[in-house]
Amino acid sequence: MKLNRVISLSIILYNLLHIPTLYGQSVIKADLKQKLDQSLSTYVSGERLAGVSSLVVESGNVIYRSAFGYQDREKLIPIEDNTIFRIYSMTKPIVSTALMMLYEEGKFGLDEPIEKYLPEFANPRVYIGSNDAGPIFEAAKSAPTIRQLLSHTAGLSYGFNEDDYVDQEYRDADLFDRNLSLDTFSKKLASLPLAYQPGTKWVYSFSVEIQGRLIEVLSGVPLDRFLAERIFTPLGMEDTDFYAPATKWHRLAKVYRTQETNGIAPATDDEIPFSPFTKKPRLIAGGMGLVSTLDDYRKFCELILGRGRFGKRQLLQSSTIELMAEEQTGLAPLPESAGAEGFGLGFGIDEKFGSRQIFWAGAASTIFSIDLENQIAVIMLTQLVPAEVFTFRDDLLEAIYK
Repeated sequence: MKLNRVISLSIILYNLLHIPTLYGQSVIKADLKQKLDQSLSTYVSGERLAGVSSLVVESGNVIYRSAFGYQDREKLIPIEDNTIFRIYSMTKPIVSTALMMLYEEGKFGLDEPIEKYLPEFANPRVYIGSNDAGPIFEAAKSAPTIRQLLSHTAGLSYGFNEDDYVDQEYRDADLFDRNLSLDTFSKKLASLPLAYQPGTKWVYSFSVEIQGRLIEVLSGVPLDRFLAERIFTPLGMEDTDFYAPATKWHRLAKVYRTQETNGIAPATDDEIPFSPFTKKPRLIAGGMGLVSTLDDYRKFCELILGRGRFGKRQLLQSSTIELMAEEQTGLAPLPESAGAEGFGLGFGIDEKFGSRQIFWAGAASTIFSIDLENQIAVIMLTQLVPAEVFTFRDDLLEAIYK
């Protein structure tokens, strides 16, 4: 899954909002609304998106909010504040944050091997090539750690590279099967070879599904229940879950796909990853499974902006949020395919615009970006697959610098 183009939208939105800070003044540009309205509405009028919902938060205040287009274009149902979106990989930072809650409780150490808590990951083998006799493996030179799991450097993959032996093994194992239990998923994944020696590469992966399984083992609570009790309920994220129940189907946005010729069309179930989202799956997929709304995800961003504090409650320590926002791979700069300069514990990292932003994106073209220093968060939700077809970066750069 090439997310770098859609991830770049978060970078450009961030750039759109910023000028150098002067003596504590706001870094938000005065013409923010005009510029964002023009850019985002053009995506809809130009039939690149059916609809898009966005907001910007600064210092705890929503200073920009917009909704353009439709959640269902064919039925002329407009996007509303409570429209529900499949957020796919924007699930990942939430699950990583939940795992770090257990880190704070002393349940594990970041540099402990995964196998200490999930014994199926003991004695991993690493694929190093093939010859006429078949694939060649070697023993892992070090056991993959939880820190590596949080930063996508643990030797795992996602199965998207059609020319890669390990990725073919992933596809043959049918790891996207919604009917697997998380326990079974973890054991199936652990039985497959690693794609590289742990700690030597950054490869986007199923690592957050394994983080979810770690949460279950360390807490003794199913992942969806843990997230509900420790994050969603305290933050008031009432519409965030691993499916939309029947009472909310009328608010679930339709997914669209880019056509080969021009414009967009409704996506079929086969074109919608991990579909359907209208009934609870057995596989509680921590890397891609959540649905949410603009305001629900804003509350999660405000938790991070507050360095673990939301309202009167301190859900995580400030030092934990700072740790998550630090580059962890030792491999920066990352490959262009990562869509980020570095990677922390659950977040992509970029510093190219003067202050550090942490961010990520989803497979249906959703994005968010957080600037801890200047207390700014940007969220954009839509439903378009595949995400990598977008050229948001060029379009918004022209809008900014023309």
